[in-house]
Amino acid sequence: MRYIVCCSDVRPGLVSQSVSRRYQNEAKHRATNLANRQQNKPRQQLETEQRDEGLKIAITAENKGFKLLEKMGYKPGTGIGKKGLSV
Repeated sequence: MRYIVCCSDVRPGLVSQSVSRRYQNEAKHRATNLANRQQNKPRQQLETEQRDEGLKIAITAENKGFKLLEKMGYKPGTGIGKKGLSV
């Protein structure tokens, strides 16, 4: 009887897949939180930096929106609208 009491139950199907998946997701979440905290920048500042980086890059001809503009008569370097004024 003492032998049965001291042993732990380690059957392979004891932890279901959903529980193990939840543990894996929590571990990933903790790792990303730790990486974000190491940057020591507020969220708003990170968002503005990422937005500024995105705005510096010009839209390429492979972009779907750019292709639609070209079909409507847009030419690179010109403005959009009735008068064709660029900003």
